[in-house]
Amino acid sequence: MTDNTRNPDSSVSPLAETDIHQLVDHLVKLSGGAISTPGQTTLSDPRGTGLMQGWELASGVELLQWRAHLKQPLELQRSPAPEQQPVWSILLTDSASLVASDAQSPKPAERSRNGMAYLYNHHLALNMLFGKAGHIRMLLIRLKPPAWQHLLKQRPRHVDEFINAQEPRFYGFDLQAGSAKGFVQLFEQAQPTLAEQKQQALPWQQLQSVLDICSDIFSRLEYRSLQPTARLRPRDAMRIQRVRQLMLEDFQSPLDLAIIGREVGLGRDKLRQLFGQVFGCTPFQYYQQQRMQEAHRLITHEGCSAMDAGYRVGYSHLGHFAQAFKKQFGYLPKDARLNQT
Repeated sequence: MTDNTRNPDSSVSPLAETDIHQLVDHLVKLSGGAISTPGQTTLSDPRGTGLMQGWELASGVELLQWRAHLKQPLELQRSPAPEQQPVWSILLTDSASLVASDAQSPKPAERSRNGMAYLYNHHLALNMLFGKAGHIRMLLIRLKPPAWQHLLKQRPRHVDEFINAQEPRFYGFDLQAGSAKGFVQLFEQAQPTLAEQKQQALPWQQLQSVLDICSDIFSRLEYRSLQPTARLRPRDAMRIQRVRQLMLEDFQSPLDLAIIGREVGLGRDKLRQLFGQVFGCTPFQYYQQQRMQEAHRLITHEGCSAMDAGYRVGYSHLGHFAQAFKKQFGYLPKDARLNQT
């Protein structure tokens, strides 16, 4: 087996002991960007250009927003935080290139089949690879101990187990429902109108959107096993993100799982084990779900017929496609537009 991962461009500490403005300043030093205002930075170096902003929305609740145009692939390595400086993170992106949409698209997070949210704790050493040049949008929500003390004193059992875990935890979720809505809102709220600025409504709106995202992600976490079957090594999380990317690259000519395993340096059994640990299902189940989601998007957003949508996600027989579609959504492809919400 071969491991085709590369050395990271930058190594980033979670910096749990710092506030969000210090974190932005730290990232600026790594990229060579120029600070424009506290907590807001214009980034420009040979790897790309962009804008990074940071806010402390409440005690223990911080938000980092990054929109950029990468000129080349970029890999960041996040090291674990010390036990006495815990920080829990939710990373969200609608970029197809992150193994972790154009900003002009009206509803990119709702239309993209590549949007993802990742939940992880401070014990995890995480490699994040933006594998292609192009536009990216990313949000990072950082939760510190005061957030649990002030905002969620009576926590559900599965949230408590996640917070108190003494080993690395890493979970992936499709960017949909409440998390997708909050993602879009936060990028819209970062450009408030003059009237909103005068009313100082922005921080309240941002906090509400962040809490909606947290509610959605932690609600979905309840359906996952919180007892990992294997300890995540530093590159395992990135490998599994890469597996997902390779699986979804071409529905008409999908890669065999054995080929994907060789590409990322994982044996078949280990790949299945880690994939289930991160995404909560088998690779085939996840592939089939995404296949149907893409077909649904093609019909409802691109105006494709059921036959064309089925063909574009790899079906040559319309009856088989209709059966699989109904199994996932509860209705036939021809009724997708009527059931669109």
